[in-house]
Amino acid sequence: MRCPRIGIDIVLNRRLSSESLRKRLFSNREQEIGEKRKESLQYYGGRFAAKEAFLKAAGVGLGAIPFKAIEILDDSNGKPYLAPNETIKEFKRQKGINAVNISISHEKDYSVAVVILC
Repeated sequence: MRCPRIGIDIVLNRRLSSESLRKRLFSNREQEIGEKRKESLQYYGGRFAAKEAFLKAAGVGLGAIPFKAIEILDDSNGKPYLAPNETIKEFKRQKGINAVNISISHEKDYSVAVVILC
């Protein structure tokens, strides 16, 4: 097992302005949260950047896991985390991933995320 494995991604937030695109990329929970946010494009941009950074850190290409299965939520302190589900649990087991650390940052037009896997 290699540790740490790092992925980073940056997103132009307005790329996620299409509702049909958001429905393809984000889980129902992510969409429910995003639609309630004042700065929803920043929310979606950050989550999308985190999903791509996760795949990059894992060393796999886009499509290795459905984007909807890579669900990025916030804990009670606002820290983003990768929500566990059967697809993610199996992927982590296959790739020898024990821990996933996510950091997301926004500004008006761009969102960036860094993911560290151990």
